[in-house]
Amino acid sequence: MAYDSTEQEQVETLKRFWSENGKALIGGTLIGLVAFFGYQTWNSNQKVEAEAASTEYMRLMDSLSTNRLEEAASSGSQIIGSYADTAYAPLSALAMARIKLEQGDTVTARAHLNWAIKHSDIPEIQNLAYIRLAAILLSDGLVEQAVSALDKVKGDSFASLKNETLGDIYVEMKSNDKAQQAYKDAMATMEQGAGQRANFLQMKLDDVAGL
Repeated sequence: MAYDSTEQEQVETLKRFWSENGKALIGGTLIGLVAFFGYQTWNSNQKVEAEAASTEYMRLMDSLSTNRLEEAASSGSQIIGSYADTAYAPLSALAMARIKLEQGDTVTARAHLNWAIKHSDIPEIQNLAYIRLAAILLSDGLVEQAVSALDKVKGDSFASLKNETLGDIYVEMKSNDKAQQAYKDAMATMEQGAGQRANFLQMKLDDVAGL
């Protein structure tokens, strides 16, 4: 009898609990289901966007490789405009900066590099963008801003390119000794097999040493 009594109490307790909380439970379950299927839909959309962005980025690279700048710029604008949340957007912004630089539009090139820095969480992309930004700022005569951009490069990625750009800045500042050391550091940290670039760096070093 004690068992029957306990069982009855449990039934009554369950009834009261369901009466008081049933709607909330149903609502919570529905919310959970909506959230789950919403995530599944979002995840699926992300994959679709990434695939579309990847295809467009391949078009961009193909156009760049054959110097079809207008077509490359069209693909870059499409990626940045429609697929800004994908990893291809900051890469496309780097490419757009290169295109604008070749067209002589340094202001827009700088804007694209700043966009890449802001919208990427990959240090290597940010570093490359900062180095390229520093080089353009230097060419525009904005030496202090170039130094500031280069100071934001973190870690050792693109160390050779950073050192070369630093050497260029020192040349502009008439600090020849520092420029020589920066170019030497650039050569020391240069990747293997970069023969043409090594020759170019040696020319810069020789020019500074002859001043």
